[in-house]
Amino acid sequence: MRKISRDFIRVGLVGCVACFILTQTTYAQNFGQSARSNWFPSSNPPALSPWLELERASTSQLDSFNQYVRPRLELEREIQAHQQQLNFQQETQGAIQRQMTEIQGIQMKSGATRTGKKASFQNYMHFYPGLKSTR
Repeated sequence: MRKISRDFIRVGLVGCVACFILTQTTYAQNFGQSARSNWFPSSNPPALSPWLELERASTSQLDSFNQYVRPRLELEREIQAHQQQLNFQQETQGAIQRQMTEIQGIQMKSGATRTGKKASFQNYMHFYPGLKSTR
């Protein structure tokens, strides 16, 4: 009888923990994109903190921090820096595209045409009007 009650307690405890995790996950998903963007550089935040790796047994001469935690933190910083560069380049490209569209709209409204003559490779006949042949 005691064994059965212990099993029910374990199952109940596991169920409670699972419900708590699901509730927190749902809350985190509904928390909002603006709050998430302040904390994480990308739309997919890391599932676990790199600091949890401190408890991992080191298999080399390095300690757990220098083997596991520090490289992951540096990688996250690099990804964040690249994401900022990409965002800046996209903003700049958008600004240039808007300027080009605006200039094209002004040219269309004013009826401005291109200046100069139409050219072709080594066509110098317009310099020698007397040599024009009639074909």
